[in-house]
Amino acid sequence: MTLLFLYGKRNITIFDRNGMQSGSALIVSEMPLTIFLNDVELATLTCSPGACEELAVGFLLSEGLVQNPADIREITCREEDGLLWVQTDSPVPQMENFLRRHIASCCGKSRAALYFVNDAYQLKPVQSKHVFAAPHILRLMGLLEEKSATFHLTGGVHCAALADGRNLLVMFEDIGRHNAVDKVLGHAFL
Repeated sequence: MTLLFLYGKRNITIFDRNGMQSGSALIVSEMPLTIFLNDVELATLTCSPGACEELAVGFLLSEGLVQNPADIREITCREEDGLLWVQTDSPVPQMENFLRRHIASCCGKSRAALYFVNDAYQLKPVQSKHVFAAPHILRLMGLLEEKSATFHLTGGVHCAALADGRNLLVMFEDIGRHNAVDKVLGHAFL
């Protein structure tokens, strides 16, 4: 995917202490993506174009709806229509347990408060002995910022990456912070 697909030049009105003036700016593109799980409409995410399969799978993973990559039989994406179907061997949750919702680009599980009460029942303490040294994290953050091309051009996206401790293995940009993370999760999961 080219960067031109992620943003476009738009005419804008600039208002600052000097008043109003016309101008142009590179503005990030966004689109709705409706995800169907086993032919049941599950959610519509507002996202940046591209990596829709990774986003959908990462979303399903973070929502606890898929646990194993082998369970995914087929993914069909019509990005131009904003539609994506995931066929799995996992049962679709009962709609009264998982309500259809529209998730704006800033939301997802990254919210400060839990969206549904039963989300709280799924939370478990982290059981890991991994330690991450601050200098390594800061260096990787610097790499991520350096490689965030769309952010440098527009200032309108969030970026997330997967690293091995030395290098960034994969990174994604999206208008939604959680979408960027879900794209990384989905990529790693697939």
